[in-house]
Amino acid sequence: MKNLVLILMVVALIIGCVPFIQKDANPPKPGNPQWKAVVFPKKYEERGRFFETAYQKSKISGECTLDREGMDQRKKEVFRNSPPKKGYDRVAWLMVICKEGGKHSYVDYIPSSKNQAAEKWLQKELKKYPDGQVVNIVVGIKNIKGEHIDRLEENKK
Repeated sequence: MKNLVLILMVVALIIGCVPFIQKDANPPKPGNPQWKAVVFPKKYEERGRFFETAYQKSKISGECTLDREGMDQRKKEVFRNSPPKKGYDRVAWLMVICKEGGKHSYVDYIPSSKNQAAEKWLQKELKKYPDGQVVNIVVGIKNIKGEHIDRLEENKK
């Protein structure tokens, strides 16, 4: 009986340690691209509509590999033919923070008053991820009841 209890304890210990052993066996490397969804909140309607239009017109999905080092050069390329307009923000998809962005990005203007909060939210959200992270900007997620949600369950943790 003692042997059976001992065996069961050892088995329970091993089973309990398996997730930790597996986790440490292949630790993630810095900048390892793992797809993450960034759900754009419904309260920023203008920017959300911009993303939807940009995805359709550019035929480029919401996927973006973060690359902050190349932002300045991409910004010059993206906005070269889109001069500033008073009271408006120039917005681009692919964004200048995206490695894939550049001269072929879709550019439009959004009233600054309707874009500033959205831009601030987006910058704060993307700050959570390192360069090399692949994010997907998702607009219009609805739950099973058809209600719009601002975050995916996997991102609530």
